[in-house]
Amino acid sequence: MNIKRIIKRILNKRTMYIHCASDRFNYGDLLFPYVVVGYFKDIIDDFVICSTTESDLSDRGALKTEGFHVLQEMNPLHYNILMVAGGECIFCEWKDILGYVREETEPNAEKIYPTRYPFTISKQELPHIDRLLYNSVGCHQLDEREDLYGNAQNRDIMASADYVSVRDKTTSSGMNRLKVDHYCSPDSAILLSRMYDATYLQGRTTHIVREVQKKRYLFFQIGLVHLKLWTRDFAEILSRIAEEKNVHLCLCPIGTALGHDDHIALKKVAELLPTDIYTMIDNPSIWDIMSLISQAEMYVGSSLHGAITAMSYNRPLIGFGPRKLQTYIETWYETNADEYSFVSIDNLERRVKQRLDNKFTISAERQMSLVEESFGRMRTLICSW
Repeated sequence: MNIKRIIKRILNKRTMYIHCASDRFNYGDLLFPYVVVGYFKDIIDDFVICSTTESDLSDRGALKTEGFHVLQEMNPLHYNILMVAGGECIFCEWKDILGYVREETEPNAEKIYPTRYPFTISKQELPHIDRLLYNSVGCHQLDEREDLYGNAQNRDIMASADYVSVRDKTTSSGMNRLKVDHYCSPDSAILLSRMYDATYLQGRTTHIVREVQKKRYLFFQIGLVHLKLWTRDFAEILSRIAEEKNVHLCLCPIGTALGHDDHIALKKVAELLPTDIYTMIDNPSIWDIMSLISQAEMYVGSSLHGAITAMSYNRPLIGFGPRKLQTYIETWYETNADEYSFVSIDNLERRVKQRLDNKFTISAERQMSLVEESFGRMRTLICSW
């Protein structure tokens, strides 16, 4: 055992750096630090929440983040654990990640930072990392792109980790091609309902949210990229559903960061709806979103973490849009052909009406247990160093 490791053990100061894309308002990314802190606080002395940039979204319920520089400034005498906390982050490029927080980014952003990727990091790229953990991360393209799984440098980066869990079968298949040992574990946000009950959430929501919750309502969300040329189609579908099924429409943005723009998409839809059938939630906090989904008649949207929140609180759901959402549902939400929960706009209305009638849900207990097993393995690694 080298002298530095002996000193670290004597000092016994455990610092966990929780690294994720929580420097922009995108609901799912803002949840990861809460879940990780909640489940590891009894064995960690200090937590540092960090991302690519420094941020303060505390007025929206998020934890503040330090910028990437803190990963370069780890105390060499502390026992330092870097946890990449989740999200669609494996092999994401610097220019793309920074594009969600800045209108204009440096054309050669990757040359400014010491790592090849912002959230896919090897122990060799940053000094003083003692444990490197990847928690339920994703890359829905990994199994399809040979430039990612066939790249020796990418393989070396992932192989340097002490623990890797991925959140869906597509990412797992890609990791197999990379020949990286890993576990397939559900997204850790599935644990929300175990951490935050209705009483907790009610104490953190706004008046308009509590007013909506007095009604029988459907939670609807859509990202701008998924709205495309179908604004009128979505408005007509929602209007018919509201009238025929006697539900109020709660239009609530989940991601307002650059590249998500839910608020813009929802306002476009709202302009074509009768004003008495919907409520628009402006600038919601993460607690508003969580509470609204947890009590909705059902969740309908393009957000993966909107769907995962619905799963956690055992609410009916219909998803549409991104491939990563479809992949997650196919991996963990055990549905049959009649109850399929990922749809296109062509059968959206029919499926939503069916789901409102049959209230079909699947227990998230299996997902929760698998995440807690994964956390248990990481705890063992941390405590055995």
